[in-house]
Amino acid sequence: MKYLKSIFESSELSDANDLQDFCEMYLAYLTDEDWEVEISVEHSFRKTFRITINNSPKNITSWDQIKDKIIPFLEMLKKNYNFGVYPEQRFNFHKSWLDKSISISLAGNNRSDSINIDELIEDKPTYGYARPGKYLKDITSMEIVVHPKDLNESRHEVLTNPKRFTFEFQEELKDFCETHLAYLVDDGYSIRVATNTMSLKRFDEQNDNQIYDSLIGSGENIEDIIDDPRNFKWDNIKNSFIPFIQHLSKQYNIGKVYMYGYTSTTSEFMSNTYTLQQVLDDDNIVPVIYSIFLRID
Repeated sequence: MKYLKSIFESSELSDANDLQDFCEMYLAYLTDEDWEVEISVEHSFRKTFRITINNSPKNITSWDQIKDKIIPFLEMLKKNYNFGVYPEQRFNFHKSWLDKSISISLAGNNRSDSINIDELIEDKPTYGYARPGKYLKDITSMEIVVHPKDLNESRHEVLTNPKRFTFEFQEELKDFCETHLAYLVDDGYSIRVATNTMSLKRFDEQNDNQIYDSLIGSGENIEDIIDDPRNFKWDNIKNSFIPFIQHLSKQYNIGKVYMYGYTSTTSEFMSNTYTLQQVLDDDNIVPVIYSIFLRID
C-alpha cells in the first residue's frame, strides 16, 4: 500500500498510522489488485483524515466487481471511526460535514458523486438504478473523510447536533456565562455571546462608546491610556473567571483565549493569546485588560 505522509503533529501521526494500519488490513484484497490507498489531513483540521482509494489505470472496475471487498471495509470503518470533520475542530457548523457519504469518481466523468455509505453497505438502489453496480462503472477513485472515535457517544451527539451555533445555542451559552459570572455581571461587567464566541468587557457597548468618545474628545491617545476607565485588572476578576472557564471547558470545547490589554505600565496596548491551561494555571496573564475574547465549540 502507498501511504501519503503529510506534516503531522505527534498525536496526528499516531492517529494517521493507526488509520493506515486499519486500511492495510481491510483493503488488502484491493491493494493486491494494484489499488493504492493514501491518507492525508483533511484541510487543516487536526484529527480529521481523508482516505483516498485510487484504482490502477489499467483496471476497469465496476461496483459489482469490488463490493464484496469494499462493503466489509466500510462496515468496519463505521464501527471504528466517525465520518466527517472532527467536531471539536469546527469553527462553524456545516451540515455536509456530518454526511455519511463516500465520494466516487468515474472514468469519463468530470465530477465526483457522493453516495450514502449506508446505502452502499446494504447494496441498496442508487440514483434510480436497480443496483449501485448498474450506475457505478469504471471507478477511478473513492474518498472518505473520517475522524477517530475518541469521544464518548453523548459528547459526540452534542457536538454534531445540527442545532449548534443557532439562536438556541447562543441563548444556552449566554445563560451559562451569565450564571457562572454572576458576580461580575452584578458589578457591571458586560458579557456578549455571538454565534460560538464569548467576550467580557468592563462596560456594555453603549457606555463603552460614550467613554471612548469622551477620551477622544479630550485629545488623548486611546492606546496609551493604561488607566482608561474601561480597563480592568486581572487580579480583580480571576477568582470568578478561572472557575467559570473551568466549568465551561467541561461542556464546551475552548479554543485560544485572547486578552487585549497591557502587560506592564509602560507597554503598549496589545493582544495576548493564551491556552486554556495557561488561564487555569494563572500563568503570566496580562495584568491590565480591556477585553477577553474566546471561541467556543
